[in-house]
Amino acid sequence: MFQNRTTAFVHWTSSHNYTSQLNHNGRGMELSDLKYFDGKLLTVDDKTGVIYWIDGKKIIPWVILDDGDGYQETFFKGEWLAVKDGYLYCGGVGKEMTTNVGQYINDNPMFVKRVSREGEVKTENWLNRYIALRAAIDVHFPGFVIHEAVQWSDIHKARPKDSTHQLTSIKNDPFQKWFFLPRHVSKLAYNEHSVEETETDDTIIAALKTEEIRGKPQSSFIMIFTITGEIILDETRIPGDYKYEGLEFLYEKSVDSLLS
Repeated sequence: MFQNRTTAFVHWTSSHNYTSQLNHNGRGMELSDLKYFDGKLLTVDDKTGVIYWIDGKKIIPWVILDDGDGYQETFFKGEWLAVKDGYLYCGGVGKEMTTNVGQYINDNPMFVKRVSREGEVKTENWLNRYIALRAAIDVHFPGFVIHEAVQWSDIHKARPKDSTHQLTSIKNDPFQKWFFLPRHVSKLAYNEHSVEETETDDTIIAALKTEEIRGKPQSSFIMIFTITGEIILDETRIPGDYKYEGLEFLYEKSVDSLLS
């Protein structure tokens, strides 16, 4: 990012492959996000519910999250990570679990996990918050909004009448903000074969977008823009046929210590 905050570039350096023996039905290490928390670089696997600690060239299982209200046999499908008030928050897609044609099953994806520095997990029911969030853009069940990019800002203060980006007025901090960049938005019932995609802290956002077309290699793109919609870096293809789902900002000295 240049000093004028109107232009930016991305310089790609080295890469490293991480491997884990943990899987669910033969699938695992489908990592959804990156977050620096309590001196550790963390990521979450949306197939096993495991939060991993990336320590140099090792990836270490830290916490296992179970689904829904915390008393389920299934694993939590974590899609985003955020840090707020000294806790790590892990959330799912934020819509009702449905069949492939939109029939209601349960509310498990509308719970959020709050993890302490010691790895203690508390489950929070965000059902009403997710419903209020989508209602703000005139989406109501069986319509849906799918979330995979969520961040908390304790810097950016919202004006009392500015509720566009707010999840809800949360006790003790009504004017600080949660930011959501939905992956899918639809006023129609969910259907796995036809969803309306909306391309949708702290005044500048760096966003990743992936393209998955059956029969073609995966691809990922990065772009940078302000919260008022001004483009700083236009959509740019990331080298390689990869699906990138997480992005974290670190000081150079932190990167050196984490990957050494």
